[in-house]
Amino acid sequence: MDIIVDRVKMIKEVETELKEYEEKYQKSKEIYRKKLAEYSKYVEKLVQSGSFENIKSPPYPPSSKKEDFKGAIEMLNAHIEPTITMDDSEYKTIKSGLRSIQTSNTTTLNALSALSY
Repeated sequence: MDIIVDRVKMIKEVETELKEYEEKYQKSKEIYRKKLAEYSKYVEKLVQSGSFENIKSPPYPPSSKKEDFKGAIEMLNAHIEPTITMDDSEYKTIKSGLRSIQTSNTTTLNALSALSY
């Protein structure tokens, strides 16, 4: 089944998602820096004590998916017509992709917040 989507409305929706994503991503980066500093102190204590048997892994840095949003916006801007016709599976893929990126970002934020050294 074909779906007709207002191009400008869809661009604004993706831009709103990008703004929300970017805010969470910045929080993740801040928490990552703090956790990295904690990890550094943790490793320093281990070095001083000479105990390395059960060393914890360092925090993993958050990765940015900002380019995915920019790519979607560029694709939408490439259309000349005020509406875009796509089949329902394409529309569903776009929507689920945006949700998936947001979910991944939230998961990273929560995982970093839960780390302790």
